Amino acid sequence: MAAFDKKADKFINKEYAEQGKTVATRLFPFINEEILKNNEKVNILDMGCGVGAVTIPLSLLNPKFIIDGIDPSIKMIEYFEKRVKEEKVERVFPTFQAEPKPENKYNIAYTTNVLRYIQDISGFLKQIYDSLVKDGQILIVDYEKSEKTEIFHTKRDSALFYPTGFSKEELQKLLIDANFKDVKVLDFGIIEKRFTDKDNKVLNIPFDFLVATGFKHD
Repeated sequence: MAAFDKKADKFINKEYAEQGKTVATRLFPFINEEILKNNEKVNILDMGCGVGAVTIPLSLLNPKFIIDGIDPSIKMIEYFEKRVKEEKVERVFPTFQAEPKPENKYNIAYTTNVLRYIQDISGFLKQIYDSLVKDGQILIVDYEKSEKTEIFHTKRDSALFYPTGFSKEELQKLLIDANFKDVKVLDFGIIEKRFTDKDNKVLNIPFDFLVATGFKHD
């Protein structure tokens, strides 16, 4: 995706890496315990993995995890591959592609701060649904809908289709309409995002995030 190729450099810094660790640590407790208990290997898809800021720290939280990270930005994947090589990361496989391969099936698929960039959310969720094994789990982390989210993102990111974020009700409906069962939308907590204003002053703005989860039972 050309828009992300142009700004990939912005995601290569210590602050973004630390933020990725925070997201991974918070995401881990939402992973279904039965999936962890009943599988010798837990195959995971990171849909829209970017530079691997969440993928890599999540892989370190359980030795069962094998994570495929896919992203349509070649520049993002190049940075991701470089980090995997330099840090000798195991069980993590970044790939330049927009959609999961039909032959690959996963116990868990997740996205973090991706859904707002998707124009066809129904089609996107169907791709995830089809990539999961029976009883596989989806996890979506994204901004909770607010006026502040819209104000700070509309002018700063032209690639966004949903700059306001999502309400709990909207996320729940999206997953239910995509045929996921046992859907829950919960508070994910506050995450600070860094912005630079017109005077080049760095601002750390706190935003509320949600996590939506559901299962493929057919």
